[in-house]
Amino acid sequence: MGQGIDPLLAPATAAISAIGAAAMRRPGVKVRQLTLNEDFDEYGRLRQMLGTNQPTAPGMFGRMYMDPATETPKAGAVEIWQIANLTGDTHPIHFHLVNC
Repeated sequence: MGQGIDPLLAPATAAISAIGAAAMRRPGVKVRQLTLNEDFDEYGRLRQMLGTNQPTAPGMFGRMYMDPATETPKAGAVEIWQIANLTGDTHPIHFHLVNC
């Protein structure tokens, strides 16, 4: 199979893109820019981290697991989360206990 969008996912991807583009044009819709990051712990083990577009140190954007939450939307809020994957992994994040 060639590179590009999976034809089975293309209609859903297009619909999500259209919804996101429309929401971004609405006044008051918050857009959050987040990053997926990788680092190594003191034992050399790979760890995945979520970050924002604000560096925590030169060249580092990830937050530690126990750091305070950076995203705390109010119940019922509509937000656009733009997530940039800065890792070598293809699926380093998914959401739990939310309606997306």
